[in-house]
Amino acid sequence: MNKPNLSRFLLALSICIFSALSMQTAFSQPAPPPDPFLGLYYFENTNWLSADGDAPIAFSNIYYAPLWNNSGMLIDTTNEVPAFLNYNVVETNGNTNITFDQGALRCVFISDWASADSIQNGSGPGQSAYLVAAGDFSSGSPDGRWGFYFDPAGTNIYFGGVSNSTETVFVSSPISWPSNSIHFIGLLYTSTNSTLYLDGNLAAT
Repeated sequence: MNKPNLSRFLLALSICIFSALSMQTAFSQPAPPPDPFLGLYYFENTNWLSADGDAPIAFSNIYYAPLWNNSGMLIDTTNEVPAFLNYNVVETNGNTNITFDQGALRCVFISDWASADSIQNGSGPGQSAYLVAAGDFSSGSPDGRWGFYFDPAGTNIYFGGVSNSTETVFVSSPISWPSNSIHFIGLLYTSTNSTLYLDGNLAAT
């Protein structure tokens, strides 16, 4: 997993990455059959270990952020670049952290930017800001990229990828968020369909 160009955001409480977990209880919508979590990250201390005890392979300019309930991770590139946290796709012990054909992601997110629209009058993150991503981030790369991210203006959230230098968006939704607002983000995806939830509501499919 190469280093994405991350921008300002705060991941709060926990991020559950890429399980085939059922999200029916949370969203009252059809979901894939329940399977164990693949990756679970609480960001409870500065060693950034996963719930399974797997360490990141690299990180830079990220900070522990005590919150109203447990903890979070602050990534802010306003004054410090690059800022990233990288894990293996598959650990040396065989544990898989990400599957790309099907799965689910959910996280609690607090932005320290406001959307750059006529309602919030903010500036957005200023560059593409990735919640999670994998692949080659060099411009025009034919090697592929897969990611869940905000646009530079902070007015859209996308799930998509790049293959053979061609970018495809699988699902997206407009957003208009004030600074320091709290959001629950969920994504379900298969090889044929992707469904995005924002704050417990179906946003796009």
